[in-house]
Amino acid sequence: MTLPPSEPLRAPKSWANPTQHLSSVVHNPWYKQLFALPNILYHTSVDFFHKKLGYNFCLVPITTDSPSSPMGLGSDSEPVHVSLLSQDTFLADSMQFAPEYFLCIQDGVPGVYYLNTSFRGEDPDSMHLNQFFHVECERRSKSMRLTWRGMLGTLNFENINRC
Repeated sequence: MTLPPSEPLRAPKSWANPTQHLSSVVHNPWYKQLFALPNILYHTSVDFFHKKLGYNFCLVPITTDSPSSPMGLGSDSEPVHVSLLSQDTFLADSMQFAPEYFLCIQDGVPGVYYLNTSFRGEDPDSMHLNQFFHVECERRSKSMRLTWRGMLGTLNFENINRC
């Protein structure tokens, strides 16, 4: 699964000419490679995390009622608010807590990972996109067990002893 060798391609910027844009997208090699890249990244990630490391894939939602943004001090990331079926929610920046929780549910798994689209409520700039596809993983560790026990406190979950 590799891109065919070629000279570096430059974006044709065909969007500047809307009447010719569709034809350019269908025929231009730059768009063909742009289309192939997510497929390669997806399958390479799955091969690495699942086949090489033995991690389980976890499906995470694209919306959340508790945004993880802004991510930290100095972060300029803002949550993206949406109304979905008359319910206020946010498009996910990161579902970082879900993999940690999933490790508590599944015994004997060395780690979990997910691939998802992320959204940030900011204008794109030279350092950040406001919508992107990313991979996050979490590996099992003793510190994770202690962290989850602390976060859950006195809640009585049957699976807490699995963490």
